[in-house]
Amino acid sequence: MTRSGWTGPRRRRWRLWRGGCWPSRSRWCSPRGSRARSAQATLGPDEDVASELERSAGRAQARGGLAAAAAFLERSAALTLDPARRAGRALAAAQATYQAGAFDAALALLATAEAGPPDEFRRARADLLRGQVAFASSRGSDAPPLLLKAARQFGPLDARLARETYLDALAAAIFVGHLALGGGVQEVAEAALAAPPPPRPARGPDLLLDGLALLICEGYPAGAPVLRRAVSAFRGTDVSAEEELRWLWLASYAAVIVLDYASWDVLSDRQVTLARDAGALIALPIALSTRSGVHLFAGEFTEAAAHLTENFTIEALTGLEPALTELREFALARIGETMPLPYILDLGYLPAVLRDHPTAVVPYLVGRDCFIARLYHQRTGYWQPDGQGLDARSPEEKAAALDLLAGEKASAFAYAGATLADQGDLALALEILTPGLLRHPDSRELAELRHMAKLDALGGDARACPAVRCSRPG
Repeated sequence: MTRSGWTGPRRRRWRLWRGGCWPSRSRWCSPRGSRARSAQATLGPDEDVASELERSAGRAQARGGLAAAAAFLERSAALTLDPARRAGRALAAAQATYQAGAFDAALALLATAEAGPPDEFRRARADLLRGQVAFASSRGSDAPPLLLKAARQFGPLDARLARETYLDALAAAIFVGHLALGGGVQEVAEAALAAPPPPRPARGPDLLLDGLALLICEGYPAGAPVLRRAVSAFRGTDVSAEEELRWLWLASYAAVIVLDYASWDVLSDRQVTLARDAGALIALPIALSTRSGVHLFAGEFTEAAAHLTENFTIEALTGLEPALTELREFALARIGETMPLPYILDLGYLPAVLRDHPTAVVPYLVGRDCFIARLYHQRTGYWQPDGQGLDARSPEEKAAALDLLAGEKASAFAYAGATLADQGDLALALEILTPGLLRHPDSRELAELRHMAKLDALGGDARACPAVRCSRPG
């Protein structure tokens, strides 16, 4: 493995985050780099710097992905004095941050945007983003009504955005099904059909919306021909990259409905590639899930498993930590009631947080009984009543649990750790890479990635660390 091997969008995004927005020190010294330095050095509002950052966000995205664009737009908003303009830039930053997969940060920026002067169009865009975050973060039942509300707000303001939002609402309603809290499939489909018709010639997203709505309201004979045209449009060249990232998974679903398995293969593969290249972590999980369906249908079970487990390590860890926190509180309460250990174990406690993190269920179950037993002995052992020096869960147990979801592959830990480092979450990246090394001590790739992450966390110079090629699990 050589330093030149660790290149491409993933390497550039990590280096861009580490170097303060630009991929290398040479760019930091370039004229564009001087603008980035000016932005960091500016303490108060400065419209010139804010405007330059806003214009540079596109270049930042091309070099470092959506996370880089989000950082530029967020700083641009912070340096803007005019309240209306600041609200608009904060909303743009929130949208890019959401697409990069940072939901809490996106909602914080959204609150900044909503604090601006009243504006109907901006309020509709804010409601749209809030619905998108609700759907992407937990596939929640509250997403369809939020998106339907936003679509209706767009109606008199922008017919194209209204139709696009109806498509998002319909996608969320189809995904959530009967669990939707209002804004069910039938209601959204009827509202979409009542919306103004699209301009001619109809675009791929317009055909996809009309085809799905007709399928739901009038049946297969009415909807299938339109869906075939939608699938053909998405296979063509007239659909933008942004539209592909947003709806290719739904176009793949339409291809399955009309029994066009060749298009299912092509479209699902394209979305995985686009999501990886753009650093669109919000689109990657559903793209991988859709792609795994193609492999399962073709009997390619190894490839399907690789796609299904690629993001599980990240998702499992984000759910596992709060689940263990809930378990600790539950176990301490039972111990305080002097309940015997076998009785506590027999309760089979499942934290509520696991409902939103299904990928964390397996590693949680693997370590639950050991966690409770060790905590019990901490609190009841006369030799060490305060539990000092005893871990509630050993690193080896945690590593074994995560390895179950990683398919026992070092590459899955490496890919997950590098992805988290791209997002700037070095602490969580190290929590992935360290147990990975416990399970795969001979992996040079994991060792070097952890070394690089530690250097970044300590503020060291990453050029002193040999870089590696981060292979995707497979």
